[in-house]
Amino acid sequence: YRPNISYPVLIAIALMMCETGKMRVKELYKTICELCPYYKDAKKNTWQNAIRHSLTNDDFLVDKTASNSDRGNYYRINQEKWDDGQFKRGMSLRKKVEKCFSKGEIEDRFVQKYREMEAHKWENGEIDQSVEANENRFTAPLSSDSYANRRSINSNANG
Repeated sequence: YRPNISYPVLIAIALMMCETGKMRVKELYKTICELCPYYKDAKKNTWQNAIRHSLTNDDFLVDKTASNSDRGNYYRINQEKWDDGQFKRGMSLRKKVEKCFSKGEIEDRFVQKYREMEAHKWENGEIDQSVEANENRFTAPLSSDSYANRRSINSNANG
């Protein structure tokens, strides 16, 4: 079945899985097929066109550092959109990715890698750790149980 994940979120997850944080379109296709095996057998021109279209919005930036001998540009996440910016109807890209993970729509090995990356950023102070900045957003690495508890606490507090 086709996962209920938007293409921009799939792209973001694929880019996060890369050590450099940037990929060419062909590399994105391959990583997305690993993330969601559905796309290995799906009609390629349809979903790949959607991926290319999603890369044209301002949630992703073209990194033109490729040498002349390399083919194609690299894409990376627009950090402003990732943390604080508006992403498709008012939700940050970070929140979209975490919502996708909490629904169990991505394989556990990718969720675990994401949690490890977030833990590393948290420990190095790369994530704003103030309560005000993180009131309604996941920041510290959480287990699935504590994440579910945090979600229920937030939903009770919000109404």
